[in-house]
Amino acid sequence: MNNVNRYEKGIENITKLSGEQSTFHDVKGILKDISPRLSDLFVSFAFGDVYSGEELTLQQRELLTISTLVTQGGCDLQLKAHTESALKVGCTKEEIIETIIHLSPYIGFPRVLNGMLASHEVIQKFEDDAA
Repeated sequence: MNNVNRYEKGIENITKLSGEQSTFHDVKGILKDISPRLSDLFVSFAFGDVYSGEELTLQQRELLTISTLVTQGGCDLQLKAHTESALKVGCTKEEIIETIIHLSPYIGFPRVLNGMLASHEVIQKFEDDAA
């Protein structure tokens, strides 16, 4: 896949995950002003290459990403964006919560609690907006 196709595929995947207006699109725009190269890597590599594999569904990818971000800690902006995307692509609240709980014996309660609180904030807003 050439660079133009990777970028276009990245935009397509971002839109599938989050719609036309989202944190991902905002970050892409902000990054483009700061560093066009980083913006291109963000879209082309992360979403054009990595998210284009056929072996995992978007739901599985989002749950894995949530797991990774909670494990890293200090990634609340990204965790909230991916929690919202997970809900938009069909993951349930229960799947997200269970994914985070599953991490507790491996990464400890402080990171699990922080991740749960950040994700819960998004889940609540998503449920309120749906009501």
